[in-house]
Amino acid sequence: MRLARLRLLAASQGAVSIDWLEGSVAVRYGERPRVDPDKIVRLMQEDDAVRLTPAGIVKFRLPDPGADRIAAASLALRKLAG
Repeated sequence: MRLARLRLLAASQGAVSIDWLEGSVAVRYGERPRVDPDKIVRLMQEDDAVRLTPAGIVKFRLPDPGADRIAAASLALRKLAG
């Protein structure tokens, strides 16, 4: 059920994939993301754990690599939404 909620949240933002990498969550958006680009820039300025790759993928470094992956991805998406 948590994974279904995560997928709905991602889809509502225009995300096409969420990947868990070593110690981070990576969110890839489609051609028409529903996330304000200024919000991403502000997050990057406020939190050095957030970065944008040249390919347009937003990465969130996890403070605890052993953290619950679904909870970590949900938190990352909520940060982008809020």
